Amino acid sequence: MSEIQGVRGFRYSNWANTFSCEPELYFEPTNVDEIRQIIFKARKEKKKIKVIGFGHSPSDIPCTQDYMINLLHMNKIISVDKETMQIKAEAGLTLHDLHQEAQKQGLAVSIIPSVSYITLGGLLATGTHGTGGKHGILATYVTEMTLITAQGEIIKCSASSNKDIFDAARCHLGALGIILDVTWQCEMAFKLCSETEAVTFDELMTHIDSKVDECEHFKCHWWPHTENVSCHRVNRSSEPIKESVSWFWNHLIGFHLLQFLYWLSTFFPWFIKYINKYHFILLKSKPEKIINEAEKIFTMNCLFPQYTTEWAIPREKTVYALKQMKKWLETSGFYAHMPVEVRFVAKDNIYLSPAFGHDVCFIGIIMYRPYGKSVEIEDFWNFYEDLMFSVGGRPHWAKAHKLDLNALQKLYPNLDDFLNVCIKLDPDRLFVNKYLERTLFPLESQNHNYLQNHAK
Repeated sequence: MSEIQGVRGFRYSNWANTFSCEPELYFEPTNVDEIRQIIFKARKEKKKIKVIGFGHSPSDIPCTQDYMINLLHMNKIISVDKETMQIKAEAGLTLHDLHQEAQKQGLAVSIIPSVSYITLGGLLATGTHGTGGKHGILATYVTEMTLITAQGEIIKCSASSNKDIFDAARCHLGALGIILDVTWQCEMAFKLCSETEAVTFDELMTHIDSKVDECEHFKCHWWPHTENVSCHRVNRSSEPIKESVSWFWNHLIGFHLLQFLYWLSTFFPWFIKYINKYHFILLKSKPEKIINEAEKIFTMNCLFPQYTTEWAIPREKTVYALKQMKKWLETSGFYAHMPVEVRFVAKDNIYLSPAFGHDVCFIGIIMYRPYGKSVEIEDFWNFYEDLMFSVGGRPHWAKAHKLDLNALQKLYPNLDDFLNVCIKLDPDRLFVNKYLERTLFPLESQNHNYLQNHAK
């Protein structure tokens, strides 16, 4: 067997070009033996390893100066069990391709996030979620996983086998090993009906709980500096497919004109409130009914590069948090881009899931980078993070945040259990990069006693 060769001079950048790195060696393995070669080479040369997906994470969570692995060639469907409605696939497969395979088999993925061109291993790394008060994060639909450890050992885990590893690996941050394959619980194929309506901010605040509970999936977008909110109610449907009639205008205005207007606002920041107001009136103020399969209902056009962050807060804190955000934007003099996205997720028992232990509301904010131009975000980001933390919020792991180990221990009651699994599977921290050093493994953790003092 020939030795897999790494590539020098590779530069990684995420989708928004907000984070990048230049690993010493870049690998695209095609099988488990090649992955094991990379692991042994890294251990011999005292290098670290990080695995990347499609680069949608707006943070440095996949960045490294050592060895980088892309599983784009390990993207095959392994098996389909129609009786149990489970699909087993390699971790480099995208959620889009999993959904397409499910459709061919008369099955469906129960929930889709805003972006589906993400790998199965990658979405499990960061706690990727969709929306629906009765639906958990995507990892709650995983029934079994296989990973390879820092010692080259293959481990299978599920709710009935190696449960501690399973509860850690379903939101693994790339810290446990390399995910090789994932078994996904599907259901019979279905269509969804999405109905959109415009409401005022105050109306949303008054009725938000009933709006969430009266449908299977609910999300809303608030346009800062206005009273305008677009609500999306999604339920199962047996009606014929009905496409969006506003696609052309959304694409033309939403991308080209909007980018120009936000670029113009970098010289005249006060112009943003008018952009937000008239964008809503032109594109989002009219009711719309769409019927289609899940991926076409849930995925959205991210338009153009942007800074973005998102936290999950206890659902009961939603109204307070949104009102505080609106109040701050009205008095601070900061002009925020549209939209503020609000989604809901059911609780789970995954160690580092933002929804561990209680139902949550994810609130996401963005500031666009028109034509790649940098814009001011610091004041807004600092206020937002302080507000989210004050109500017991947890950051989305794919997004950049400023929390360290001490702060995270206050938010995650099972963080020590996660660290225990890390000690067991990767005692020498082969898979720890600067992001993980900053959040879960401070530099002192190179001394094993540090971790052991924090793990029961």
